[in-house]
Amino acid sequence: MLFKNYLKENKMKIYIMVFLFVLINSSHSQVSESNDALIIPKKEILNTKLGFAGSMISGYGLSFEHNLNSNYVLEFTASIFGEGGSKNTNSYSKSYIVSTLGLELQKNMYSNSDSRFYTFTAASLWIDNNSSKDNYNASSIETKDNETSYVMGIGLGWEITLAKRIILNLEGGYSYKNYGYSGIEPEYTSGQTFYSAYNRTAYRFGFGFGGGVYYAF
Repeated sequence: MLFKNYLKENKMKIYIMVFLFVLINSSHSQVSESNDALIIPKKEILNTKLGFAGSMISGYGLSFEHNLNSNYVLEFTASIFGEGGSKNTNSYSKSYIVSTLGLELQKNMYSNSDSRFYTFTAASLWIDNNSSKDNYNASSIETKDNETSYVMGIGLGWEITLAKRIILNLEGGYSYKNYGYSGIEPEYTSGQTFYSAYNRTAYRFGFGFGGGVYYAF
């Protein structure tokens, strides 16, 4: 009897408490759904890139980049190609080989999910060797020309994501290049052939530019 009397006397209060309970739970559910909707999935982090690059400072060819951390990126670039053998007849042969090897360290100045701006320090080795031999008229004439160059430089670069995994970068800077030439060349005196060896060096200061296309994974 007491409980029934309590319900009758406090019926309005009970209705209000039930209404408030339902309202609070409904509001909490809506806030939770809104928060879930605001959660943006993190973009996949791709730390490695493979592609082709050409630079007057860091070399050209197949290029590999790897993110050391959020600030630094290390790049290796290398290439080798050549040709050899007889030309037209067995009396004449010519061969050459060209190769480059470059290393570049990049430091991010600004970066987001689609692009980055960076400074870099780079060094590269360039080798260009040529040789030919001619056995015309029972006399053998041979020439050799070897060039080895060292390049060092600093500069700025910009990288942009064209698609999810396709990366394009452009860079430019100031460089120092040291050339070393060596070889042998024929000299003709009084109908006879003599060979002289040469060894020369040169250097150049100037601007250099480059770019590359990469696939990130």
